[in-house]
Amino acid sequence: MHIKIITMAVLDEETAGLMGIDGYKMPEELASLIKEKSANYKLTWMQPNGEQLDAITTMVESEKIKPVIDKVYSFENSIEAYLYLATGRVKGKVVVSLA
Repeated sequence: MHIKIITMAVLDEETAGLMGIDGYKMPEELASLIKEKSANYKLTWMQPNGEQLDAITTMVESEKIKPVIDKVYSFENSIEAYLYLATGRVKGKVVVSLA
């Protein structure tokens, strides 16, 4: 069993364009919350590392570490997940499920 770690970031239009995502428009409600809180976001690229993932899997399975999951959203409700993140009240990981 492997744990898949995904880092998600809120994209602004400029960053999305640099990534080849043409026509991306941040949801207005989310943009408003970001502006209101003077929040800054950065995009993080991660490289998969099987050895590290195996070590993390072992620690989770032996209950040496326990991931804290605040909320789980369906992919269809992923904008709501971003809006929740923007509130600044998250107490763990916010998961967007693809299943």
